[in-house]
Amino acid sequence: MRPTAWACVGLALAWVAEGAAADESVTAHILPGGPRLISCLEDPAGRHARCDVSAVAYADGRLIFAEDKSEHYPSPVFAYAYRGTEAAPTFGGYVAPAVLKTLKKIEDLTVLPGSAYVVATTAFDRPEPAYNLMAVWPLAGGPARVVGTVETAEGPRSLRDEFRRVFEPRGWPYFKIEGLAALPDRLLFGIREVGKDYKDPQPRLMIVAMPYGLEAGRLTLRPIDRVYAPPAEDWRAQLREAPGKRRPFDKPKKLEKRLERIGLSSLEFDEKGDRLLLLTSYEAKKAKTLDDHAGFLWTLPLADYEAGRPPRLVTDRDGRVVQFGHKAEGLALLDARHLFVVHDDDAVVEEKRADGSTSPFRQLSQAAYDIVELD
Repeated sequence: MRPTAWACVGLALAWVAEGAAADESVTAHILPGGPRLISCLEDPAGRHARCDVSAVAYADGRLIFAEDKSEHYPSPVFAYAYRGTEAAPTFGGYVAPAVLKTLKKIEDLTVLPGSAYVVATTAFDRPEPAYNLMAVWPLAGGPARVVGTVETAEGPRSLRDEFRRVFEPRGWPYFKIEGLAALPDRLLFGIREVGKDYKDPQPRLMIVAMPYGLEAGRLTLRPIDRVYAPPAEDWRAQLREAPGKRRPFDKPKKLEKRLERIGLSSLEFDEKGDRLLLLTSYEAKKAKTLDDHAGFLWTLPLADYEAGRPPRLVTDRDGRVVQFGHKAEGLALLDARHLFVVHDDDAVVEEKRADGSTSPFRQLSQAAYDIVELD
């Protein structure tokens, strides 16, 4: 057996060996009717401007979104009422603007199981304090609390230093968080990139686990105790071999280079399914049309997560890969059979036609999304 993940206990790192995978395949399909679009935010003057949706969570009939380039808006977090797969969501207002405006580059949201609280994480991809914080607030409304430390035996430690404690010994002073999911006793952080610095990032599919507690709306974090890091080849091989891939993965030329640019973009805990749901996404260096973006859906049973086994690529009933035609960025479980996937296509607003011409599919103030139905 070869090692596929490492667990952290205190300051020591121990490898978790790979075991036999359970036989549990998942099939799904993207509901037709796209492109589905939501209008994002309005600035104080009423003008629509660029909106880069980075996260989505769902609870009590509301979709909660985060946007990571929102300096001009009242809050980077806003809500939409959701009325089912056949109706467009409707804008429901901003969330906790006074506090959340102090966080920069929110990358994912999660609802704590068995509670009525939402947690947000920033990217942790640069040293400035505003990029190294979390926040928690009640779903029903009320003040948000900023979280910036973990509790250790020696006293409080900054969240950034806690992540550095894990990654810097492996030669990765740079890291970027894009996923967040909550188990009943652990927060799981999805790591998209690591490396020596932001100029030379190495895309990854990694999950860091941090114990937590919630009391009277106060979120308490403990030191990281597990890092899930399956070898990239174990999950990239599934994509390489999967039939049904569309542009830009449908040709052998440059396929390997494109596979190497895929990284984790969102996490979700499916409590009833006893599994994690993962998004990965691809973005070309100089993206111009939707042919330069892609996204993929994965499942990871908790038993496989604990054993360090790789996630499983989701396909349709014919074995063809479920591929998003956008840079898939946020994932929320709507019910036992439906997922909401929101996309962040950055400045890309055009798609390429079969004849090679291009046409706009959205405005910069809009975000595309898909509804996925599990079979």
